[in-house]
Parts: sequence; structure tokens; C-alpha cells
Amino acid sequence: TDSNGSVNFTTIYPGWYSGRAVHIHVRVRTHSGSTLTGQFVTQLFFDDSVTDTVLSAAPYNTRGTRDTRNANDMVYTGATHPDRSLVTLTKTSQGYTASINTITTLTTGATTTTTPGTRYALPHVAYGGGWYTGLYLTNLNASSASSPLVLYGVDGTKLTIPRLSGAAGSQQVTIAANSTAIVELPNSGDLTMAWLDLTLPSGVFGYAVLRQSIANQPDQETALPLNSEAGQNADLIYDDTAQTTAVAIANPGTSSIVVGATAYKEDGSQIGSGTLSLAALNKSAFALHQLEGLSGIAGTRGRVTFTAASGTFAILGVRFGATTFPALPVNYR
Repeated sequence: TDSNGSVNFTTIYPGWYSGRAVHIHVRVRTHSGSTLTGQFVTQLFFDDSVTDTVLSAAPYNTRGTRDTRNANDMVYTGATHPDRSLVTLTKTSQGYTASINTITTLTTGATTTTTPGTRYALPHVAYGGGWYTGLYLTNLNASSASSPLVLYGVDGTKLTIPRLSGAAGSQQVTIAANSTAIVELPNSGDLTMAWLDLTLPSGVFGYAVLRQSIANQPDQETALPLNSEAGQNADLIYDDTAQTTAVAIANPGTSSIVVGATAYKEDGSQIGSGTLSLAALNKSAFALHQLEGLSGIAGTRGRVTFTAASGTFAILGVRFGATTFPALPVNYR
């Protein structure tokens, strides 16, 4: 910036990637010598009608149709980024121009890490009706970090996360430097089944705990891993000889997908195949042998390979017995 705090820059009109509206990140940093003392990140958005015009011209039109507009973007519509701005563009002979005034107050020692990070999914969440889910996140950074969370019902409806600020949709948990935060979905009211979309900045990791409470019985719980939302091929080892293997599959994309499932016995012979259709942001949970085409799994051991020709999925495996339900690892490839 110059002595007045102004900066001018020239850029191409930004392109798009799946799950986000067209935007530009702006970061403000302050330093004491070479030491970072504060930073702030915001995002600039553009009128959809202007973006439509730009993306219809070459070379943008070779990219295909974008899947997310401002009204469906988790940052633009979410309460977790009240600082984001819609920039007013003016047409010029060379493109578009715009100006915006931003005032940023940074407190020394209160640096917050808000870089986008990596998206993960918890394909199965249950709370109420005897169930509880707790999400544990640890921040290994020397500065605080923020993680956007979006809770979706099985039909893709955005739900409110109890005890977090913000309305239904994108909410945010802030994790202090070198600290652990817990997000709880308590066992109260009727049963709700859902799935969770979360973005973890670099240096933040975690897992979830799923607990069932039944009267006059000890509580049972299992640890659930956070799954990549980029899965297109995955393998799950199953054992339906004495217990039942179940899966939860979430579609984190904004377009419907078809997931194919092929089952192989322990000797490698194929014993069935089936498909599952999932609308955008929907999830499904079922016992493997209940999927049409996979009934031959009952009473056998082996593996099931899941594939998606387009789009991506996140999958969780669980083995159900009389009183236990351990989570099963999934091999993404």
C-alpha cells in the first residue's frame, strides 16, 4: 500500500472451482521486523450477471458450467464471514474496474489463521433419541485457527449446529493456538441423522466420537475418522459372518452422483454389484447387504469397491454387533 493505505492491482477475471462461487482472497498482514504480528483475510465477490457474461467468453467457456453461485456459496451466505464484500464492477474498454474501502483493525498477538484449508466430511452424524456426536479438533499452530462447519440433513437441508454462532448453514469454530476445541451435538430431543462438512486449515486435525445411550445399559461409543471429500475410488473390508457391516455415504458436491459398489468374497471372486444415486449434498446410510445387488454379502467376508464416474463422495464404514459398533478404515485411491 502507499502512504494513504491504498493499493491498485490488475488481474484477470478469476475462474471457478467446484463448491465455491467466483471470488478473490485479500489478506492484510502487519509485521514487526520479520515477525508476523497480525493478519486478516477476507473475500471479494462479483455480481453473478457479470460473471455469467465473462464465463461465456473464451477461454472461460471451455471450463464448463460453474456449479455454485453467490446465493449457494458457504462464505457469501454464511454468518462466519461477515467481512466478505460484493464488489460493484464498472465496464471499461479493457474489462472491468472497481474500488472498495476496507478498514482493518489488527490486535498484536491476536493473529488468526483463516486460510481456506482442506475440506473433510463426517459422513454420519446422529444426535437425540439416544445418540450423541462430539467433534474434537486440535490446532498445532502458534496462532488461533478458524474452521467453517456445515451440517446437512440426509436430504441436503442445512441444519443449525447447537452451541455455535450463526444460523442454519455455515457456522464456525475458533480454536486457540496449541489448543483443542470440542463441538457437541447433544443427546436431546428426537433423533436427527445428518452429515458434517468441515474445512480444516493447515495444522488442524481431529476426529469425532459417536455415542449411544440405552437405559439400564453402559453407553457404547466409537471414534469416527474425518474423511476426504475427494473420493472417487474407495475400498472397504467387510465381515458379515457374525456382525453386520454398514456404510454411510455423503455427496459433498452440488450435482447428483451415482456410486457403484462391487463386492468380492475373501477368495477374490465377485459376488455382486449395485449402484446408489445421491442428490447434491445428500447422504445415505444402510447395511451393505441391503443395497440392491449386494444381498450375497450376508454371511461372507471380503471387500467392496466403491467408484464414482463423476463427482466425489465421502464414505464411512461401521461394523454393528449386539452392543458394539466400531468404525472401519476406508482405503481411498
